[in-house]
Amino acid sequence: MSWFGRGKSAAPAEETHFAEESSSFMHEESAPTNFAPISSGTSINDIVMEEQSKMLVQQAIASMTAIAWDKCSASKPDTQLASSEISCIHNVVASYLDSSQFIIRKLNSSR
Repeated sequence: MSWFGRGKSAAPAEETHFAEESSSFMHEESAPTNFAPISSGTSINDIVMEEQSKMLVQQAIASMTAIAWDKCSASKPDTQLASSEISCIHNVVASYLDSSQFIIRKLNSSR
């Protein structure tokens, strides 16, 4: 029977078992072990530090988004942002990025 019970009956489909050993994605040699190439000189600590840096950037973006939204959005929900809201969010983000770059330069120069 076709979808939703309409149309002619079709021949029964052959059953597929996904746990069969013949499926190519179940073999160990075909499974990816690493998604990003790691050079032989890269240590686990370097990888952990890189992931922590990525996490900090994501947290900063989330924080910046929340601050900009709270500061700039109107109290009434709407389907689009007003031009003044867009301008405000742009200014908040630009100020945040400028201050972040300033702090990074100061930290790097003190090393």
